[in-house]
Amino acid sequence: MAWKDEIDITKYHIAAAPYGGPIALLKKQMRLSGAKPLIYIYSAAGRLMANANWEGVNLVQMGWSVFEDLLCVAEDGTISVYTLSGDFKRIITMGQEAKESKVIDCRFFSSSMGFGITILTGRYHFYTINNLEDKRIRKLANPPGLNAPPSSWITIPEDRGSRVLVAVESFLYSIANDNVEKLTPEMSEQVNSFTEMALSVNNKYLALYADTGLVWIGSSDLRVS
Repeated sequence: MAWKDEIDITKYHIAAAPYGGPIALLKKQMRLSGAKPLIYIYSAAGRLMANANWEGVNLVQMGWSVFEDLLCVAEDGTISVYTLSGDFKRIITMGQEAKESKVIDCRFFSSSMGFGITILTGRYHFYTINNLEDKRIRKLANPPGLNAPPSSWITIPEDRGSRVLVAVESFLYSIANDNVEKLTPEMSEQVNSFTEMALSVNNKYLALYADTGLVWIGSSDLRVS
């Protein structure tokens, strides 16, 4: 990388765009030092392209949209959108509960409906926007027993919307607007919790990683392995 030893990536929030796209970095805990936070945008080769002022509160996560806009999710539920050249574009808000109880986690996703986001609030409720250009927020149904952060979760886009797969220890729940479905994929051994999930680029296949080291790979509806 062109930045060589100038950047210690362990001290930064990082968002790398797919397919060799740009890399955004924001130093962690900059507010504590009194310095004004800056977002740095580098090329995939590590050459500085632009920077932008970070005016938000504590950052939860950054990500790149399919249009190469940089999305910065703050814990108060605001999403600051920047262009590739570092220009501020707009703010999207995720509603009153996100503001009051804070955003503790989020996932970006892409589908035929557009580029979307799902957030998890401090009250352990999920909210989704399927298309950030549309901005309509949907509150999802609550999976039973979720009174702490889930061991893992992921948003699965569908033709007419999306659903969220939530792992509450060894139990898996598929949640949508007003529906909760318990799923029990066939496993070769007993597991205590699912700690990681990964979705294929075409959204058709899913990988689950369990605390025992078991990896399950199958269809994203968990019906075929």
